[in-house]
Amino acid sequence: MNFQNKSRIYAGPTHVKIWFTNGIWETSKIYNTFKQILNPFEMNIELLKNDWLNFVELNISGDNENVFRCHPESSFIEGDVFNLFTPCFENSNHLFEFFGQTRYNSRLIIPLQNELKNHLSIIEKLKNAKEIRSFADDIFLGYKFISELGKIDPQWEKTWTKYHAQLIRVNLDLIALTNRCIEQERVLWVIGY
Repeated sequence: MNFQNKSRIYAGPTHVKIWFTNGIWETSKIYNTFKQILNPFEMNIELLKNDWLNFVELNISGDNENVFRCHPESSFIEGDVFNLFTPCFENSNHLFEFFGQTRYNSRLIIPLQNELKNHLSIIEKLKNAKEIRSFADDIFLGYKFISELGKIDPQWEKTWTKYHAQLIRVNLDLIALTNRCIEQERVLWVIGY
């Protein structure tokens, strides 16, 4: 793994969670690898409460009835980033539940893909930081994305194109995941933590 472009790393007893700058989590069971890059990062040496958890797993390891949580094939997205895409998941499946698990089978994956494509066309049209803020503010809990972005980069409004490109990349990755589900006849489970 290349760890140079990561912005956050969390370690547990058997897993390492690495947050990419595009908002996607990668999980590694190789704890020794984490030790090599630990110095510049902070590790939580404590029992953590559930408020530490704020990510969504995009899991294609299961079928219509079963899912294997935190599977190596899973992708993870930070909750505050996922909030910006929640309308796509809600509009395509009325049973969507953020802090639970929601299934997108062959009947629901194409409506999800269509919602994501429409969402992408909206994101691509954003022309400045003010429009990104307005876009986020119009989405339930979207303000949290702007709040976290301001903590990570207080000058984000000057470098907004970087974050705009990352949102487009996440949207494209989500569309690619739905394509994979369609082509390989997989079930997508969306699991909030």
